[in-house]
Amino acid sequence: MPYCYFLRGYSILLILKEAIPIRTDVSVYYPSGKKTTIIQNAAHQKICKAMLRKSNVEQTVVETLCQYNPMLIIEGAAQIVKKEIAVVCKRGSGCPLQKKGYEDVFNFSWTKLHDYLQENCPAFLSVITATVCDVSPPVLSKSYQHILLTAAVGLHGRSQEMSLVQYLVGFMLKHGGCTERDIERLSKIGLCVHPVTLHRKLKEWQHILDTCVIEARDSWSNGAHTTYQIIGDNWDKDLLPSYRTSDRRTMSLHLFNIYAILDRVTFAPENFERFHDQIDVATFIPSEEEQNQLSKELCFIISTSIIENHPQMNRVLKQAYPKHLEHQFSTFAGQKTTQYPLGLRDCNEIKTQDVIQLLKDLSKRYVPCKDDSIVEPVFFGGDRLTDERIQSAQEAMKNADTPLERLEGFVSKIEDFHRLMNFLEAIHKLTYNTQSGPDRCTVYYFRNVLNMRNVKGKVCNSFRAYKMLYYVILDAVCLLMFLTIMNVETIEEQLPLPENFAELTDSEKVTWIDSVSLKILRKWFLAHLS
Repeated sequence: MPYCYFLRGYSILLILKEAIPIRTDVSVYYPSGKKTTIIQNAAHQKICKAMLRKSNVEQTVVETLCQYNPMLIIEGAAQIVKKEIAVVCKRGSGCPLQKKGYEDVFNFSWTKLHDYLQENCPAFLSVITATVCDVSPPVLSKSYQHILLTAAVGLHGRSQEMSLVQYLVGFMLKHGGCTERDIERLSKIGLCVHPVTLHRKLKEWQHILDTCVIEARDSWSNGAHTTYQIIGDNWDKDLLPSYRTSDRRTMSLHLFNIYAILDRVTFAPENFERFHDQIDVATFIPSEEEQNQLSKELCFIISTSIIENHPQMNRVLKQAYPKHLEHQFSTFAGQKTTQYPLGLRDCNEIKTQDVIQLLKDLSKRYVPCKDDSIVEPVFFGGDRLTDERIQSAQEAMKNADTPLERLEGFVSKIEDFHRLMNFLEAIHKLTYNTQSGPDRCTVYYFRNVLNMRNVKGKVCNSFRAYKMLYYVILDAVCLLMFLTIMNVETIEEQLPLPENFAELTDSEKVTWIDSVSLKILRKWFLAHLS
């Protein structure tokens, strides 16, 4: 029993000893005298000890407050952020988010915005960075952009002037086909601006659409080799009313969409002193050199078809054979086309008077002139209807006084896609007949064998389907002729390749397959020239 009392008394002593608070005496000396106080709060004691040690005092104070009173730190940080944001959001502060001009929008950079926030409101940026990730993310990473987008949305909520990012998001939504109602919904949560504001900004920039084209026109007028073409097509739409009355009828919109295309290949202007009646007619007869060039291009098409469709040729020649036929403009053909949208014009292409007014407006703005004379006419491309309407408008104005008034500043032409369409329509008219299904080796017979059900109706409504049908037939014909030349019956049989074919260089292999294609060309395609 005494032993138990001893243990119980010892434990009581220990508890009492631990319960006794540790006292820290702090004395402050004033000119009037000394003042001493006893500090019993653990956090205050830790701060006092750090002050006595004179080592990392501020860091210790912050860590202590974060441990014992974190809300005090948060309130202090909030005051710092408020002061920073008040300065940044002030009108005329120079923040990139306040600059919403044409150059500012198209030269926007996340890096510039980050540098500005890092310099002018580091506390605000640090809080958002800590929210998104634990460490500073790499530049232009996903987290990096999330941080800056969060900052932009927050600053836009503080001040409506900080809306550059919201304009950018609105432009992307509009370009992607988002409806105005959805854009309006997103504007309410601060992700973009209101669609009306977006349209107002685009209307302000309308005069900037053709700035680069006007500069090219002026340089063209002064003798530079920078040239361009204009392409356009009609854009018609019927707006149906929700309910039809005598006042609410179908509204028909007839507009004309125009683009300016910079020429990738330019030529120095030449003075043609000879008239067409002074040119020898033999000039238009294909020369032997031109016929050889045509044979070379046709051989390239046949060789490419054989390599793509014959398994053995694909294995041995796919890497060696060139993907494109090299010519003097190959480097230019690989460049991306520079094009400038010139907007929609109020013009009904069916009405000649509207086309005349359209050409007058475009002539004054885009035809290069010098001393009231046309330096060089501009190509105006479109479909067959556009080509006909432009020629009709020029014919109607041929009695005007000046070349510009006679609309001679434009030369109409049919664009490549429309020429392909016309060519395919001609082929279709000569070779395609829906009544020839039972007849073997006809186009419609192969259409049924291949089960290409999307090949139907007019060519203009199924251009890609008809094109693929004729491509498949051409590939099959080329492959069949190749097997005939090589004296094999199926594509599974091994071809009798030349000896040591594997040891030949790539150029020698290309020469061999082109020679075979030339035999096919001369035997079946150009037999009348042999």
